[in-house]
Amino acid sequence: QTPFFNANASALTNDGHVLFAGIEGYTSIYPDETGIVQKTSDAPVIISVMVGDRVIDATDGRITLNHDDTHVVIRFFPGHLNGASSVGYAYRIKGVMDDWVYTEENHITLVGLSPGDYRLQLKVSEGVDTEGRVCELAIHVNRPFYLTGWAFLAYALLCMLIGYLLWLRARRRKQRKLRQEKFVEWAGKSHQDFRKKL
Repeated sequence: QTPFFNANASALTNDGHVLFAGIEGYTSIYPDETGIVQKTSDAPVIISVMVGDRVIDATDGRITLNHDDTHVVIRFFPGHLNGASSVGYAYRIKGVMDDWVYTEENHITLVGLSPGDYRLQLKVSEGVDTEGRVCELAIHVNRPFYLTGWAFLAYALLCMLIGYLLWLRARRRKQRKLRQEKFVEWAGKSHQDFRKKL
């Protein structure tokens, strides 16, 4: 299914299954089958990354954004079902902020990240001093095309071309001036020779 679920459409069946209704059907989870006992201090799990209406794959723990991806929504889940709706979270973005930001929302919105590399860190927080496990997402924001290496190479070539054209123009001017001076000198000499003959 897509990661779109209706927060008010969930149910617990008599045999212990948890049902979640989504826009493409429902998802059934049987918590006892996992055999994993999770605590609220476990690291949260990133369930979706959306840029506008586009879903980005973040399963490998990294995403790449374009410079004009100005509105990014990252949704996460505490990793357990017990009291998931009352869990608090903390996050920070290495490269932007060093202090943890605490929230009760299960999503954060990133707006206008500058080109560069960042590391989003998430953790479940029951208080300010909680040192829970941290989930990390590497974020790379591409430079705009006019700030890439190829663009700077094009700028350098363009500057070289303009410099060459200016040099060529100056050279032609100098040659034209030299021809004019030679013509004036020849005309003066011819005039003098003609006077001598007269």
